[in-house]
Amino acid sequence: MFSQNNETFVISYIENYNIGSGFEWEHKLIVQDKNALYVEQIDNEKPTQERVYREDGSFSLTINPSNSNPSFVFFNNQQNSIFFRKRIGGEMVLVQDKVEPINWVITDETKIIGSYTCIKAIGDFRGRTYHAWFTTEIPLNYGPWKLNGLPGLIVEAKDVQGFYHVIATSFKFNDSIVYSQLLKDVDFNKSISFDSFLELDKKGTEMAFKQLQSSMPRGTTLKLSDTQPQKLEIFDE
Repeated sequence: MFSQNNETFVISYIENYNIGSGFEWEHKLIVQDKNALYVEQIDNEKPTQERVYREDGSFSLTINPSNSNPSFVFFNNQQNSIFFRKRIGGEMVLVQDKVEPINWVITDETKIIGSYTCIKAIGDFRGRTYHAWFTTEIPLNYGPWKLNGLPGLIVEAKDVQGFYHVIATSFKFNDSIVYSQLLKDVDFNKSISFDSFLELDKKGTEMAFKQLQSSMPRGTTLKLSDTQPQKLEIFDE
């Protein structure tokens, strides 16, 4: 449909996390120079939280970060590396991720999303099974978050447990945005290793468990294995 040479593609996504109620975040996927940046959108003109009630009484809560250090996932194909930045214990941490290809199974099922014919694929990644819908009409092997590796852009994805759902809301080609400008203050040499991140992640989980345990009625016995991790990536001990 088009050449990828010297073109910039910007795809907007809405992420939804089912944590009791729905929590939504806006992200953009910027593909340029064969690299890709999936970045949290910050709009200081919006309130930090926007709650929308549905007819059934439930609601979704859109989170609008108000700082200048958004979380992101950066695919650097020149160096065959992945970096991500996320909040752990209230602080932003920059991590050099492991490159772990997802073994997708492409099915015969299709559906229309927007104006694109999309094909269903199923894959396992870090503790969750995902159903992803991709379109070969946009020949980019990227998608939202860390989901990638299909022969077309991932337009929608959800895990089978219903914890995570993400869908593209707009597509722009030959956009003027430059992802390197968004990363100009990021020092990748100061990133921590993935193993160090796992240690921080484990400590964060243990701290959250202790806080939950302290809030339980006296005499209540609660094991860490009894609690379901409310996070996207689930790592084995």
